[in-house]
Amino acid sequence: MAITSLELDALKPKDRPYLIREKQHNKKDGTLAFKIFPNGYIDAYFIYYVKSKEKQIKIGRYGKTKNLMNLKAIRDRYLELSKEYQSGVDVKVQALKDAATQKKEQQEQAAIEHQKQMQGSFQQLVDLYLEHVRTELSHHHYGAIKKAYNFNLQGFDTTRKASDITKQDIISILNPITARRSLVMANRMRAYLSAMFKWGIEFDDEQAAIAHNVQFFIESNPVLNVKKPLKKETPTDRFLNESEVRVFWDALSKSSMSPHRANVFRLMLALGCRVEAISGLRWTDIDWKDRLITIPPERSKNGTYWIIPNE
Repeated sequence: MAITSLELDALKPKDRPYLIREKQHNKKDGTLAFKIFPNGYIDAYFIYYVKSKEKQIKIGRYGKTKNLMNLKAIRDRYLELSKEYQSGVDVKVQALKDAATQKKEQQEQAAIEHQKQMQGSFQQLVDLYLEHVRTELSHHHYGAIKKAYNFNLQGFDTTRKASDITKQDIISILNPITARRSLVMANRMRAYLSAMFKWGIEFDDEQAAIAHNVQFFIESNPVLNVKKPLKKETPTDRFLNESEVRVFWDALSKSSMSPHRANVFRLMLALGCRVEAISGLRWTDIDWKDRLITIPPERSKNGTYWIIPNE
């Protein structure tokens, strides 16, 4: 016989918890029971049998407030458990499995949300890569990449996730460069982007990822399958002839610039060095005994030591 809400509300607590059961026509349906506690709480249980051994699984706490279950909700849950029990399932074991599955799904969803929060944008990849180049490679290399990015990434949506960038996105960046016939720059930009994505793939395993609270989750380099706009770059063979060298040298002597700056230009001309390498020259860079000049990585084009014989 089914218990009504009026009957449940009329139940009086005792010194010890006690249980009342509804009478069921078929034992295979399982039994709905209510446990009344000394503090007046009433919990609903589904009672069933496995190999003649009684088992209980809590349905919920009865009540009419927001966080409790009313009698209808309790009966609906009872019917669900009864149906499972009739199919031969140990409902308690199944409930534990369901809870474990739900917990796993929640953990996976939490991991996905955490990844979304941490997942870096293309702009963050650019910024962090430039910082890496600035501190680890040469000033010349840093300046060249930054200038290329600032000019050639205009109009590209850098707020997108770095891991979402595709081959077609890279092509869309390079197309405007090739359209203005700057094929060498297009090659440079392709190389800069490829190096950046390669660095981004490795970044997630570095301490910097924790320090910056960001990861990129880049699975592959989208630049690798993009063809070079210019297959073969023809090196220039232009050089100053003897007459031009003399004109330049004489012009420095007549120039109003400081003698120090004029001497830098003379040294650049004599050694065939870039301004970044020579303008920052220190006395410690010069080996007077062996007549050698050593340009450190931070001032060399390729980021390595460059030794120049002074003969």
